[in-house]
Amino acid sequence: MYDNVLQNVVEQLLEDERLRSNLQDEEAQTTTEWAIHYLGAQINAARDESDAQQIGSRELARVRDVMRAINQRAQASPAALPKIFAAMREMLAQRQSHSPAQIEQMLSAPPAAKRKPATKAKLKKEVVPRKPKKKSAARKPKGKSR
Repeated sequence: MYDNVLQNVVEQLLEDERLRSNLQDEEAQTTTEWAIHYLGAQINAARDESDAQQIGSRELARVRDVMRAINQRAQASPAALPKIFAAMREMLAQRQSHSPAQIEQMLSAPPAAKRKPATKAKLKKEVVPRKPKKKSAARKPKGKSR
């Protein structure tokens, strides 16, 4: 609807290589696709061209902040990013997009703690005790029978 506004915003986004400098090609592509999809949805929801330009400027700043954070995380702790990129790709496949706030929340979430395998001693402590078997009342004593 406001293709000229979207094109201008996307050009500004793509000009800044610093937003993707620490990312692998696939990661950079996923991040860029997310940004374009998100920006397009926001701009196309505008009432008129003036509103579209305001939305474009505001949302471009938010998207840049998120892309900068992703790029910094890729340099500092790249192991934390695969889940984020997987979530972004999944949403894009469904023709949906996370908001910048949702991406920031994923970035700020602490990594899941790895569980250590239980030791034999720990397993023995965790074993649920068995109930004793009931003795049958009609049991005959062993021995000689008459």
